[in-house]
Amino acid sequence: MMKHKHIFIKLLPIACLLVTLIFTTCKKFPEDKFISLRTVKQRLEGEWQLNKITIDGNDVGSVYNDSLPQSYDSYRFWFLYNQPVNDHTKEKADFFIINTSSKKSHDAFINTDVGAVRFDIGKKEGLAIYNGTRINDSLSFKILIDLFSTYYISSKWQIKKLYKKQLVLEKDKDGKHYRLQLNKTRNELF
Repeated sequence: MMKHKHIFIKLLPIACLLVTLIFTTCKKFPEDKFISLRTVKQRLEGEWQLNKITIDGNDVGSVYNDSLPQSYDSYRFWFLYNQPVNDHTKEKADFFIINTSSKKSHDAFINTDVGAVRFDIGKKEGLAIYNGTRINDSLSFKILIDLFSTYYISSKWQIKKLYKKQLVLEKDKDGKHYRLQLNKTRNELF
């Protein structure tokens, strides 16, 4: 009995460390129902469809539909990690990719028909999506990247929900409150 007690006492700190790691890397966002056992990176990576755009609580999807060549919910957005920056270096980066239709990740990255920009995510800092790296459809890109991009640290997207196949982003920009709701349409990377 005493032997089992010593083993338990020795393993207790390791068990506590594992539980702490699981709950800090699999962060629960404010609107999530439960804590996920998948990391933020695992949950974010994939193809997403924009379902709703609100500014100050008002649905403004029709304004974007009037401005874009096709409806805003027909575009597909990929979050891809560790992609080659160009053919000349071994540098890799994380990319936010915009396409006019659903594509597997390799095709979405190689044959981007709207544009691709870098992004990064911090646990407390939020999601930052930067302006133009590779632009193929300048009209759609300008409208969509103006919506998604974060020019300043203070305007990073706060993730409100990243649970199952739902992503909700919020930020304040120019005195207005933006909220985007997206659904994951594809998990497979290749």
